Amino acid sequence: MKQLHYSLITALLLVSLSGCGTSAESAAGFIASGKALLEEGKVEKASLEFRNAVQVDPTQAEPFYQLALLDEKAQNWKGMYANLSTAEQLDPTHKGVSIKLGQLYLLSGSYDEASARVKKILDLDNNHIDALVLRASMNMRQQNYGVASADVEKVLTMDEGNIEALSVKAIIYKEQGRVEQALSVLEYGLTKNADNLALIGIKLAIYEERKDYEAVEGIYRELLIKKPDEIVLVKSYARLLNFQGKYDEAKAVLEQFSEAHPENKDAKLLLLALIQTKDSKVAIELLDKYIAQEPEEYDLRFAKVSIQLKQDQTQEALASLHAIVEQDPEGNNGRKAEMVLANYEYRLGQFDAVQKKLDHVLSGAPEDEAALILKSRINILNNNLDKAVTDLRVVVRNNLESDDAMVLLGSAFIKLGSPGLAEDNFRQALSVNPGNQVAALFVADNLIKSDNIERAEAVITAALKENPTNGRLLQFLANLKLQNKDWVGADSIAKTLREKDDNFAVASYLEGRVLQGQQKYDLAIEKYKTALAVEPLMLNALKGIAYSYSELGGKDDLVVFLKELINDDPKYLNAYTMLYEVHVSENNWDEAVLTIQLGLKEEPKWQAGYLLLATTHQRQGDGQAAIDTYEKGLLALPESNVIGLQLASSYERNGDFEKAKSLYEQVLERNPDLNVAINNLASLLSDKFRSEENLRKALAISEKFEKSSEPYFMDTYAWVNAQLGQLDKAQMILERVIAKSPDVAVFNYHLGSVYHKKADKISAEKYLKQAEMLAHQQGDKKLAAQITKLLNSL
Repeated sequence: MKQLHYSLITALLLVSLSGCGTSAESAAGFIASGKALLEEGKVEKASLEFRNAVQVDPTQAEPFYQLALLDEKAQNWKGMYANLSTAEQLDPTHKGVSIKLGQLYLLSGSYDEASARVKKILDLDNNHIDALVLRASMNMRQQNYGVASADVEKVLTMDEGNIEALSVKAIIYKEQGRVEQALSVLEYGLTKNADNLALIGIKLAIYEERKDYEAVEGIYRELLIKKPDEIVLVKSYARLLNFQGKYDEAKAVLEQFSEAHPENKDAKLLLLALIQTKDSKVAIELLDKYIAQEPEEYDLRFAKVSIQLKQDQTQEALASLHAIVEQDPEGNNGRKAEMVLANYEYRLGQFDAVQKKLDHVLSGAPEDEAALILKSRINILNNNLDKAVTDLRVVVRNNLESDDAMVLLGSAFIKLGSPGLAEDNFRQALSVNPGNQVAALFVADNLIKSDNIERAEAVITAALKENPTNGRLLQFLANLKLQNKDWVGADSIAKTLREKDDNFAVASYLEGRVLQGQQKYDLAIEKYKTALAVEPLMLNALKGIAYSYSELGGKDDLVVFLKELINDDPKYLNAYTMLYEVHVSENNWDEAVLTIQLGLKEEPKWQAGYLLLATTHQRQGDGQAAIDTYEKGLLALPESNVIGLQLASSYERNGDFEKAKSLYEQVLERNPDLNVAINNLASLLSDKFRSEENLRKALAISEKFEKSSEPYFMDTYAWVNAQLGQLDKAQMILERVIAKSPDVAVFNYHLGSVYHKKADKISAEKYLKQAEMLAHQQGDKKLAAQITKLLNSL
């Protein structure tokens, strides 16, 4: 067979060289040749053949597709995307192209784009295995486990050993906490393909979550016997050993690999990074030795700069960076050095210098990753969120492993009011880099909100493997242990933090929490006071003191303590806040008001003071006094969006809609991306100032809510559409709103009204009756009357 194969290639080449045949036939010859060379492992020659095919006939999709597959193996995501995009334009029906593009879009979090490719294939072939697996992966990522499982099972009925489908099935089980079922699926898959790294990776993740490190080490040792040249395995194994405190073993693993692969620069950098955690001086000495051996190896020079910056050898690091820029002013290394300098200047607030470097780098390399990330940081800071998202999506498209870009995308989506998209990006960042602190804290916090504390602890533990002394991660883990009443575990973390000079106050606070949890309130108070002595603004320590005094029945002692704090420092606002809360807990409203007024006298720009005072007036039923307080607060703090929004809401409650509208507009002039202000202004324009012009304005400012996951924002946008006569769109969005929040009266009223306008009496009656019942339950008489009137007109 192999001899016949070579004969065919020879014949095709002869046709090409003799100039006979069409360009399409010549291109087909090059493609066939390239595929044959790939089977022999001759990647570079195969790539040349595919490029020859493109030159002979640039209208064929297949050579671009084959080049994209080569880019995928080389992890050249930018090149892969470019080749796939070209191939799709040339042949929109090419299933392989659609699958690979869909995978890229899924990895970059672009679910709509991924879904479009899947739909295109399944419309042609509803049993296409790769498309079904991709759709299952997409639904799994969005936690639609039931839908994902249905596609997986369909694939496995057609191909019981499909590794991708088995991987998705195992992950679904793992995410649902059905660990034994996940392991069973993995074992079955490994009987089909014993060396499949995807299945092994999922198995490793499960054992790590179980903290069965002995089993994990065993798997790594077996893998390294089979694949001794895989640096990714060596890196993961060494990291695991170091996390368990086995520094010498981890170092030995990396040294052995580096000696066996002296040409491997990444192995040297990994060894240096490990040594640096113990002794920066030794790391620098080893690095100097490497640089002397390879003076033109820029990555080693950048590694030295990184260590110098961490060791506060700033001038030496800056000199090294300027030297690289001078040696390679228009090259990649020069641009990289410029961006390190720009990031340093950014931290110093030297934005003009930063912009100059950004302009220079992006003029030569418009898609430079470091430049686009820094540019996006600045845009997020300045609330130019759409620009930031656009640039960051380019970064993720080009580099599917840029967790920095994913975290920034998550931050941008939070500001845009899309927490679902934010979490998708944070989770994606963690899949790329489990040690990313920002992503780990965000995801773990959301897991806690859904009562998945065990998973939250696993996420933080994984992040601590990369950052074993990170204060914020340790604090978060300590709080998890406190929630689980694991006093020993929390106390152990507190002791670890105490060893770090900059975390003494936090350590004392955590020790206080442990003692408080053990009902040793006297000792807890002393620890909290120690924390406050070091960090006076630590409000949680002050709250701990208040709680402990309360449990001891010593509220009078607490009042004395707080008044002493205020006497010692009349501007200690946290003490006023706590004293206010003590008075409120005893319904002593006069003293509560007096306490806040005293604080405001000392600090007239105390924003929280105005908010507390106004809230107190509202709780006492004095709405006008609350408005007066907000107005005084806005005079003292004219740029305060928080006070502005509260005052505008108070105006609305009082029926002063013109003033409310004006205030919302002022707030949005300062911050055009403030979703609460957008939502409230759009609602006012569509309900109280309804006109064609105002409805168009409301539509324009609320359009961003179409893809929001916040029901109230979605409802506002839908209701504006409904009033503009765009009933189908309004219905579609409101049905999503009801699915998220079925028990909100106004949502049901709006959907019922849309059905009423569409003359669908049955559906209108269903939702209007539900809205009427909810409005009565929620005491909204005005809304109930509107609904009843509409029901009577059916």
